[in-house]
Amino acid sequence: MLALGLDIVKGNPLSRTSPPVYAVVIVDDKGKIITETAEAPLNTVIRLCWDYSVNRLGIDNIYELAPTSRDIARILALLPSHTEVYQVTID
Repeated sequence: MLALGLDIVKGNPLSRTSPPVYAVVIVDDKGKIITETAEAPLNTVIRLCWDYSVNRLGIDNIYELAPTSRDIARILALLPSHTEVYQVTID
C-alpha cells in the first residue's frame, strides 16, 4: 500500500492567477519514503497517483484541492478508482 500526503506550499484554490502548489510525499506501509516533491501543481499530484498507483491520498482539508464541491468531484474523477481520499484532520 502506498499513501500520498500533500499540503499547500503556496497559492490558493480560490485564485485563478495563483493556483495552489503542493508539497507531496509518497510513503509505503512501512513508512519508507518512496518519493517527495517540494512543489507540485495539481496535475503533477494526479500524475503521481497514477504513476505510483497510490492507494490513499491524505490532505488537511479537501477544499485545498478546489473551492467547490463540484470542482472537487471533477478532480476525484481524475484519480485512479482505487485511490481513497482522506481528510486527515477528521477522525
